[in-house]
Amino acid sequence: MTRDNSLRVVCAVLLVACAWCAASAADLPTKEITSNNIYGFAGNGDTLWMVTDQGLNYTIATSDTLNWHGYKASLSVLALGFGGGVAVACLDTAPFAKTGRIWYYTHASHSYDSITLPFRPDLLSNTKRDSSAFKAASVVWAGGYFWLACMDGGLTRWAPGDKAVRAFFPKVNRSIDPAITKLDTVSGITPFPDASKRVIAVSVLASGATSAVLCVLTPSTLYRFNSADTSWDTLPAKLSSSSAVMNGYVDVFSSSRSLLLYASIALKGASGGLDTVLCRFDTASGSWATYSFLANATSLTFGPDSIVYLSVKPNNIRAAAGSRNDTLVRTATDTLICSPKSFLNDRMSPAMDGYTPDNVTDVLYLPSSDSSGSLWIGTASSGVVNNGLFFTRDERKGERGRIPFIYVHRERKIAAGLKQTYAYPGILTGDYTQETRTIFAYSLSKASKVTIAVYDWNMALVKNIITNEDRKAGTDDPLGNGRSTDRVRDTWDGTNNAGNRVAVGVYYFRITAQSGERSFGKIIVAK
Repeated sequence: MTRDNSLRVVCAVLLVACAWCAASAADLPTKEITSNNIYGFAGNGDTLWMVTDQGLNYTIATSDTLNWHGYKASLSVLALGFGGGVAVACLDTAPFAKTGRIWYYTHASHSYDSITLPFRPDLLSNTKRDSSAFKAASVVWAGGYFWLACMDGGLTRWAPGDKAVRAFFPKVNRSIDPAITKLDTVSGITPFPDASKRVIAVSVLASGATSAVLCVLTPSTLYRFNSADTSWDTLPAKLSSSSAVMNGYVDVFSSSRSLLLYASIALKGASGGLDTVLCRFDTASGSWATYSFLANATSLTFGPDSIVYLSVKPNNIRAAAGSRNDTLVRTATDTLICSPKSFLNDRMSPAMDGYTPDNVTDVLYLPSSDSSGSLWIGTASSGVVNNGLFFTRDERKGERGRIPFIYVHRERKIAAGLKQTYAYPGILTGDYTQETRTIFAYSLSKASKVTIAVYDWNMALVKNIITNEDRKAGTDDPLGNGRSTDRVRDTWDGTNNAGNRVAVGVYYFRITAQSGERSFGKIIVAK
C-alpha cells in the first residue's frame, strides 16, 4: 500500500462482492457523498477520490466548497488509485472468481469504462487454477502507467489510453502478454503458482515521464524494480533488532517526494507469537529498524519534511517525525510527535460535538507546497453517527495538534418547519448504549427554543429529552445537512426519567418549538 499518488484499499470483507461494469455504474451517478463509512483515499494535486461502502466519490480538494461527484453502487474495492487525470478502482468481481476487474474514470472527458484483467486461468490445469488468483491488491501511478500488484499475475503495467496490459515477474527481465500466455510454462516463474512469490503490494520510489523505480512486495521478498531496464534488485530482509525474527512482509510504503521507505512486517517474538510492526529501512546499515509502538498500521501517508501520518488499529491516528534528512531514509531515531489523543480528542472530537469516530480507516496527505498541504482522514462505524470525513487544508510542519479539523457527515436532507422529522435508528435493540442511541432529526424554519419528549403507547410521559433549549435554523447547519439537531443532546438511549431501561414496545416522541412548529414520530424498542 502506498500513499502519494495511490492507495491500496482492502475492504473486501466489508463490502458486498459483485460484478460492477460500466453499464451498471451509469445508472447511479450522484452529487453527494455515497456513504459516511469511508474506507480509503487516492489523490494527487487538487483531486481527491475516496471509496465508501456504497460507492466512489471525487471532489476538488482545494475548492472552498467541496462539490462531490461519483457513483453509488455496492462493490468490492481491492485497490484505489489516481494519476495522469485518471482514477482507477480495482474490483473483486465475485467471492470465487479468479480474475478481477478495473473500473476507470477519465477526468478530461468525464467518461468511465471498465475492463477485466486479461489473465487466462482457463489455460491452467484444474489444480493450478484453483490455487491461483489474479486480482489487483495494490495500484500506483508512475512513469506514465498504472502498476498493479496482481498476486499470481505478478506486477502488471496498464495504460488507460491503449488498454495494453503487460505482466512482469520478480527476477524475470522481460514482460509477457497475460492474455495469451500459459503462466505455468514461463521460464523463471515455475513452479507456478507459488504463494511466497505472489506480488501483494507496490509503491513508488522514483518516477519520471516514461519510467519509474518501484518497490514490489511479495510475502518473502521486497524488490526494487526499474521499469527502464526491467531489472530486479532484492532489498535486505534483515532486522536491526536482535530480539525479533522476520516472518514475512505484509505491506510497503514509499514516496518519491520524501525519499522514505517503510514496510509492515510480521515479526515473531520470543513467545512465538506474531505481531505486524511498522519498520523503516536504513540504507546505512542495510536493515529494518522496528517500531513496536507503531504496530498494526493500516495506512501511511507522507507529510511535509520527514513527517509520516499513520492510521493504526483499532482507532488511532499518529504522526512520526524522522530526525535526519540527508539520506534516502532517516537513519536516526524517529519520534512520535502527535499521540492518538492529539488527533482524536483535541482535533477530531470537537468537530463532531464531543464524540470520536468508531474506526479510523485511512489517512492521506496532499501537498500544496514544500511545507504545507491538506490532510484527509476517513472513518467508519457499524452505527449511524460516529463516522464521516475529517480534513484540514493547512497542515503545516510545527503546527500539528493545533489545527482543528473540518467534519463532513452526510445526512438525508429534510424539509424545514418540523415537517419531516424522524428518529434514527428507528429501532433500539440490545443494550442501550451511546453507540445504539437514537437521534432525533429535525429542521426548524427559524431559530427557536425546542422541547423533545418521549411517551409510551398510552401517551404517558417516559422521558424529557430536552426542555426549552436553543436550536438553530436548519439553514444554519454548519455541516450543510439542513438540520437543527444537536447530535449530543437530542438523543434517547432507551431509558426513562429514572434512568431505567424501558420495556419492549412502541414509543412516540414529540418535538415542539416555541415558534409554533411541532411534530410527532415513532420509535420501536426491541429485544
